[in-house]
Amino acid sequence: MNQEYGFTREVLGALEVESVRAHLRSLGWVFDGAYGLADVFCFPEEKQAEVLLPQRQDLSDFASRMFDLIQTLAVIHEKPPWDVLHELQSPDGDRLRYRAIAGSVRSGVIPLTNGLDLFTQAIKSMRAAACSVVQPRAVFMQMGFTQVDEFIKSCVLGQTEAASYAINIISPMTRVNKETTMPLFVEDHDEELFRLEPFPRKVSISLMKGLSMVNKGILGRSIDMIADSVNEGVSANLCEALTEMRPFGEQSSLDIEVSWSAARPVLPGAPPRKVSFRHQDFELIRRAGEKLRGDSVVRNAKIEGYILGLSSEFNFTEGERGTIKISRTDEQGAGLVKAKLGEADYARACDAHKNNQRVAITGKLFKDASMKNAELREYLRFEVFPDEKA
Repeated sequence: MNQEYGFTREVLGALEVESVRAHLRSLGWVFDGAYGLADVFCFPEEKQAEVLLPQRQDLSDFASRMFDLIQTLAVIHEKPPWDVLHELQSPDGDRLRYRAIAGSVRSGVIPLTNGLDLFTQAIKSMRAAACSVVQPRAVFMQMGFTQVDEFIKSCVLGQTEAASYAINIISPMTRVNKETTMPLFVEDHDEELFRLEPFPRKVSISLMKGLSMVNKGILGRSIDMIADSVNEGVSANLCEALTEMRPFGEQSSLDIEVSWSAARPVLPGAPPRKVSFRHQDFELIRRAGEKLRGDSVVRNAKIEGYILGLSSEFNFTEGERGTIKISRTDEQGAGLVKAKLGEADYARACDAHKNNQRVAITGKLFKDASMKNAELREYLRFEVFPDEKA
């Protein structure tokens, strides 16, 4: 028994029989009778594939049989054994796995800033998918729905994996009661069943469906195909999050995969479990995101006005930085604009706010239809006017 990746008798002996049984069923394994004190499961897609699941944890060979079961699942489903173990150990929930694949990542390391970007944008992609569940839109200016905020707070981080760089995010799932007669794989498509699904499962479906539509657009080299898939979970926000997750290196790629929780049935017509994007795909994704935003994006926009609000945050790679809110009073109209500044410019902004000085910032402006709320990103220049111009 290999203990290098946590395969100890203590760890394997702690696995719950019913959770493993439900996980097997969620992967498509079928009960095929009993053999002594074990249940036999076969995999219809592989005629010779079968596993033995001990019926009780107190059996003397329980840990050994679980080790064999994990090895078989790893081979059949083409996953590292430790990944299978982590799935069996996870709390009830859909596991979303974001994996960067590049030369340096194969050894399990990644540049610090790249790792932070992957983590931040993974959350943003899930938030975008959750917003699409609430109300499909081409663009979400704030992504601040209460239900979405609560969902994000409920998610937890899963264990990392050896020999790769991956982020595992688990969205808790309500388990179907034992009394429920609903089969694990529903045979008849029914929109009503989807409507009754818990919000976390809807988010997983929305995310993977949106990603699969983006992938189809890439295969067809069609920006329009991506932009026309708003009702399938695609949004400018999702495309932008993907673009920011672009791994370094021409031979790199990004894998996003879901492991459906065994706590809920998997509806028919579910989107693919795994979607992959190559390094060269991200430019088309970026352009699709801009098309979805349409005329809500203004390049090299210059915003002038007075600072109404300040909010600082500390990033250990960039030091203290912060967000400012400007009440714009330029020729393009009135409204509130939010922008993030680096450490030096944020310090200048604090002084300008204290001294009631007029400021200007130039960059890419993302606005809503009313222009009353907007966000300026990728700023190029921040100016503070002297008192005499105020």
